[in-house]
Amino acid sequence: MRRFLAALLAAILLLCTPVFAAENSSDSYEGDASTNTDTTAKLVEILNLLTSYSLNYNGESAEELVTSALLEYLKQNPEALDEFLDILLQQQDKYSHFMEPEIYDDAYFTDTEFVGIGVSLDDAEPYSGRITGVFVGSPAEQAGLLAGDIIITIDGENVEGKHYSELSTLIRGEKGTEVTLGVLRDGEAMEFKVVRQVITVSDIEFRDLGDGIAYIRISQFRDIRTYVDFVKALDNIYREGYTAIVYDLRNNLGGDVTVLYNMLQYAVTTKGAELFTLAPRNEVPNVYYSNALGQKVNSVAVLINGNTASAAEMFAGALKYSEGAVLVGETSYGKGVGQYHFELSDGSVAIITNFEILLPGSISYNSVGIDPDIAVENTPVLFPEYDTLSPLGSEAISAQSSGIQVRGLEERLGLLGMFDGTADNVFDDATLAAVNAFQEEYGFAVTPEASPDMLEALDLIFRELAESEVALDLQLNAAIDALLAAAHMPLGCTGAVDVQ
Repeated sequence: MRRFLAALLAAILLLCTPVFAAENSSDSYEGDASTNTDTTAKLVEILNLLTSYSLNYNGESAEELVTSALLEYLKQNPEALDEFLDILLQQQDKYSHFMEPEIYDDAYFTDTEFVGIGVSLDDAEPYSGRITGVFVGSPAEQAGLLAGDIIITIDGENVEGKHYSELSTLIRGEKGTEVTLGVLRDGEAMEFKVVRQVITVSDIEFRDLGDGIAYIRISQFRDIRTYVDFVKALDNIYREGYTAIVYDLRNNLGGDVTVLYNMLQYAVTTKGAELFTLAPRNEVPNVYYSNALGQKVNSVAVLINGNTASAAEMFAGALKYSEGAVLVGETSYGKGVGQYHFELSDGSVAIITNFEILLPGSISYNSVGIDPDIAVENTPVLFPEYDTLSPLGSEAISAQSSGIQVRGLEERLGLLGMFDGTADNVFDDATLAAVNAFQEEYGFAVTPEASPDMLEALDLIFRELAESEVALDLQLNAAIDALLAAAHMPLGCTGAVDVQ
C-alpha cells in the first residue's frame, strides 16, 4: 500500500505541473509516461480516457479529479491516512515525518529505564530496520548483535519495510522473556535469540585510559540529564588533572540542539569561538559562540563513524574547528539539517525540516559528512590459529624454569592481556605476575607455579577461541596513540597531535 500511495502522490505532483496538458476534455497528456512509475503512467492513461469519453465529465482539471478521488479513497480507508501524510512529508526530504501520538512517544521516549534488549534503530531511514547502536553490556551485545545489522524478522514475523517504532514495540516485552531477531549482516541472514532485561540508559560513560587520558562516550544528546552527567564527568577530569580527552561519538545519532549547545559551552574552551550556525528557511542565519565555561586540556580526540549524525556531527565539527581536536575513525553520516516538531490539534506530530546546520567557518556537511583526520576502520580480527601457538604440555611449570612450554604459557597469557613482555623460554618475574593474575581471575590458588589444572583451563580457552573473530577497537587505539605525546606533557602545555 505504501508504494501505491507514494505513486499516487507522485501522480498528483506531476499533474499539478504545466506539463500536464489535459486541462480540458479534448486534450491528452503529452508527457513521457515512461519516465514515471507504472502506476503514474496508468493513472495518466485513465485520466486521458475519462476526460475524452466520460458522459459525466464536467471539465474538472486533472488535479481536481485525482485529489477528489484520493480524498474519497482515504475516507473509505481511514487506516491509510497516516501513511499518506508521512509520504506527503517525505516528498520534501527523508527526515520529515508524520506520527500519531503513541508512535511519536515511542520513537522519542526519554525514559532512562525500560525493558528491552538494548539497541537503537535508524530514525533517519525509519523503514530500513537498521540497528545503529548496541548498548554496552546489554543483552543485544551479549547475544552478538552489531551496529549495521538489518532486522528482517522478529519472532518469525517478516518486518521488512515496517517503521522503526513498530519494530521497537515488537522487540520490547516482559523482563525475562525471549525474542528472536532475524538480521542481515553483509548480505548473510543470521538469527539471534535475546532475553529481554531492564535496560538502564546512560548517555554519558567515563573511563580512565591511563597516561593522563580520559574517555567520555556520549551516546545521545537527550535531555538535561545528559548535560548534567557530562558536566560532572568534565569536573572529575579537571579535578583529577587529566591532560587529554577522547570523546566517543560513534553511533550517536544526535538529539536536542539545546542540550548540545550547553555541552559545547564546556567542551570548547576558547571564549567567543564559533560553535555552529543554524540557517532557517527565509530567515537570517544565527551564529552560536562559546562562553568557555570549561577548562582546557593539552589535546582532544573525537571518535566518529558512519552512524555519527546530526547533533553529534555538530559537536565533532565544533571541537575540530574551534578546539583543535583531531577526528579519528570514519566519515560521519552527513545530516546537516534540523527539524521542528509541530504538534497538531489531535496530538499527532508533523516533523518538518526547517534549517540547515553549518560548522564553524560556514562549512556545510549535509549529505557528505565530516571526514576524519585519521582514517581507521574497526574490522574484526581473526584470532590466531591454535596450531601457531607453542605447546604447553601437561606438567606444572614453575618459577625460574625454562623451555618451549614457558613460551607457550607466555604467548597465551599475552593474548589475554595479562603478560606484556616478549614471549621467550624463561619463567621470570613478569611471567609469574601474569600467572598470578590468571589464577586470581579464574579462581585458582595463587602460587608460584602454573599447575596442570591451570594449564588445562588456559589451553581450553584458546582451543575454543581458535579461528573465531575478535573485535578490537582500532579506532580508540589510534586516538590514544595520537594523544600520547601531548598527554605526557604537564597540563597547560598544548602539544601537536600526531595525525600521520
